[in-house]
Amino acid sequence: MITKKEYIPIIVSIALFTLLLTYSKSIFSFEKIPVYFLISVIIIFTSIIAKKITAKKINVEIEHKIWEFQRYGIGKGSHLKYPILAGFFLPAILAVISGGFIKFLTFLEFNSKELPGKATKRFGIKRFSTMLEWDDARIAFYGLLAVMALAILAKFFISVQAFPFFEFSKYVLYFAIYNIVPFSTLDGMKILMGSRPLYVLSLGLLILTGLIVFF
Repeated sequence: MITKKEYIPIIVSIALFTLLLTYSKSIFSFEKIPVYFLISVIIIFTSIIAKKITAKKINVEIEHKIWEFQRYGIGKGSHLKYPILAGFFLPAILAVISGGFIKFLTFLEFNSKELPGKATKRFGIKRFSTMLEWDDARIAFYGLLAVMALAILAKFFISVQAFPFFEFSKYVLYFAIYNIVPFSTLDGMKILMGSRPLYVLSLGLLILTGLIVFF
């Protein structure tokens, strides 16, 4: 299910996620690394597996990579000559500048392509692929939904007063919040571009999840 090209991006994202969680008030809590590593692995893989399963059901193949930022406008020349690995540098820079207060938990994006079994639409003598923005929106939505469900499960089935369980549900929620931001090629933008009603629904579910986790 996970391709060879995805191994390095996933490992890098988990390592960065772990370091961000251990870094607070300009100090690394190295003794908490094993716990935060486990939290990072569970969150990252929950999101990835949910998206992979959704993609497979609609005959689409997706591949994750470190989030790249290149285009900054809609004009023909509104892009950088070379993409920046924003999924690595932005979280790291914001953490250093804020002394660990800002934990920008967005590292990966995904590319998609239709599989041979996916239907095509015909118009005259031409055929058009049915790989639409709606497909990307559904994939990103179910990845987000799985993460929110994980946050709620952590709230109801584990005492949130004890470490590391409260941190688990809290950081699952933070991960969902950052990944719903409609920017660049992140999941939030894929949902918004594919379906505005679905994006509104995502926001509503996220607010509800936040209320459940913190109250």
